[in-house]
This record gives sequence, C-alpha cells and structure tokens, in this order.
Amino acid sequence: MKKKLLLFTGMLAIGTIAAFNIHVVENEVGDIRLQNIEMLSFGENEYVNCFATGSLNCPVNGAKVMYTW
Repeated sequence: MKKKLLLFTGMLAIGTIAAFNIHVVENEVGDIRLQNIEMLSFGENEYVNCFATGSLNCPVNGAKVMYTW
C-alpha cells in the first residue's frame, strides 16, 4: 500500500511539473508570434516616419510614438 501511495504521489508531482512547463512554453511561443506579426506589418519599406508621443514602438529608434507610416 505504501508503494502505491508513493508511486501515485510521484506521478502527481511529475504531471504537475510537466503541465507547468507546457504552459510556460506556450506563452513564449505566443510572444514570438506577436513579434513576427509586428515585423511583418511594417512590410519591406525601409523608410518609416514616427510622429508624436504614444504607445507604439518606432522601428527606427524604439521610441514610444503615436503614429508610424
């Protein structure tokens, strides 16, 4: 009976750790996807203008701006 309890406890611990690791990896992949979408949205235009103060990141210098075009 003690062996079964020990085995059950060990499997529960391994499952909990595995579930946590899967959750962390999914969040990292989501961040990478968002960065990829942001880069694709700029297109291939090398000339970008940034204007005003806001919450967008200017691709030229990384400053927070209101508009980019």
